[in-house]
Amino acid sequence: GGGLTGVSTAWPLRRGQPGLGIALLEAVVLGHGASGRNGGFVDTRVPGIYDYIAKAGPEKGRHAFDISLYGINLIKRLVSEHGLDCEFEENGSLVTAMDDKQARALEHDCDTFKAMGLETTIIQGPELEAQIKSERYIAGLTFPYTGIVNPYKLARGMKALVEAMGVEIFERTLVMRFTPGQKHWIETEMGDIQAPDMVLGLNGYCAKLGLFKNRVIPLCSYVI
Repeated sequence: GGGLTGVSTAWPLRRGQPGLGIALLEAVVLGHGASGRNGGFVDTRVPGIYDYIAKAGPEKGRHAFDISLYGINLIKRLVSEHGLDCEFEENGSLVTAMDDKQARALEHDCDTFKAMGLETTIIQGPELEAQIKSERYIAGLTFPYTGIVNPYKLARGMKALVEAMGVEIFERTLVMRFTPGQKHWIETEMGDIQAPDMVLGLNGYCAKLGLFKNRVIPLCSYVI
């Protein structure tokens, strides 16, 4: 698959093993699917992180958080070292509360993050009004570890980067089926490929190849 998983796999493999032959297969064009058409949120808050911290403790919770933070640092590295034009902005975020119950939940989240050694604060009153000029919100939690990006530009920029390193990218090459083995046999509309190792970066398209049919459900999200 020619999404962010595909190019993000090809990049370190090629860096670590310059002589390794890598072919990236994409049914339409790189970045066509969810990788290029999403809200562009670069967010470190892992779903379910609070439940995990409650069970495993703040130290292991911080480790999980740092794995996610690695992704943001990778984008920053691509921008600074390779001049990747993806409109990346590390602005942080503000989570808001509209009533006392939500405000108490923000205070709990703030304490959780501080126990993990993360920088975060609760703002109210004039400080909050300076950020959001609305009387509907009574509290806000600042969280500096987030940003925004143009996801399609990120995907296409990484395409150019890995191609320059010698990765072969085959767009408009639909994989119809594959046969696993000592050498995997991959059949496409444009021809067949044999490879000793294969990475499946297909997201919700896995089911089209008969994979994870009872485990992966494609969903839509709507972003203004």
